[in-house]
Amino acid sequence: AIRDDPRFAAILQQAAQPFVPSPQDPNSPPAPTPVREGTAPVTTANTSWLEARGTLFTAFAFDVDQTPDSGIAVVGTEPADQLVQQWFRDGTAAGHFGDLYDNLDRRHSLLSLKRFPQLARVEYCDEAKQAGIDWGIQVQHLFNRPTLGNSSTAQVGDPWWRSNPRLFMYSDALTKLVYNQYVSNHLYVYPEHKDYDAAQGDVFPAHVPYCVISQGSSGTDRPFLDAIALAMAALRPAVKQKLVSAGLLMPTIQAILRRSCRKVLTDDDYLSWKAHQIVFQAE
Repeated sequence: AIRDDPRFAAILQQAAQPFVPSPQDPNSPPAPTPVREGTAPVTTANTSWLEARGTLFTAFAFDVDQTPDSGIAVVGTEPADQLVQQWFRDGTAAGHFGDLYDNLDRRHSLLSLKRFPQLARVEYCDEAKQAGIDWGIQVQHLFNRPTLGNSSTAQVGDPWWRSNPRLFMYSDALTKLVYNQYVSNHLYVYPEHKDYDAAQGDVFPAHVPYCVISQGSSGTDRPFLDAIALAMAALRPAVKQKLVSAGLLMPTIQAILRRSCRKVLTDDDYLSWKAHQIVFQAE
């Protein structure tokens, strides 16, 4: 028993004091870098290591006066585009001001930022690119703003071939990192590549809501990026603010996405397999 040890009593006294990180503390949040002209730069100045989360953390600051096309949330001719833009113009839709888009396949499969001009694109500095932070599965980063991302990549050409989602599902540590992203208002879309096809069958070990998996390979993620971006922009401003503050933005987006599937016609359907397939088909 260590209860009577004076050193243990000292530890209890320390633990009773509120923790206030100092500016020199390595776990202190970094100073945010301004987002300018739609670009959110990841640099050594605005990025720090969060020991408690086991991840890098980058902070950005948004200046409403410097937001390009602040009066246009969605550009497009599709009925959904026009409807969300009309809601935004009426003040009943939040748009994307303060939201990030994080692409991790080096522009191989890009969300159209011309269609969503308020989204700020995450841009990695040379040091980050040299370290490979800008490529593959996103398990190394958290941002201080809601983030929609994708990576049309997979591990191929060796006995350990697998999609990005199957890569993290086989690791308890990586799954926890992806979970932390999910409850921090981040959501990424990845293709299943060959993990859910006729040749191999379903080789996923689990079904989790922490990402969206598209049927197929490169480019099959883009319809889901569009759908998620539209849903994020369409939320009422006060609702979106509340969801972000509570860490519930992406669980809500997942619920909307699944309730909107063509096979899901009723609330009972939503509580069945129809709304909760491991891999989703764009059609």
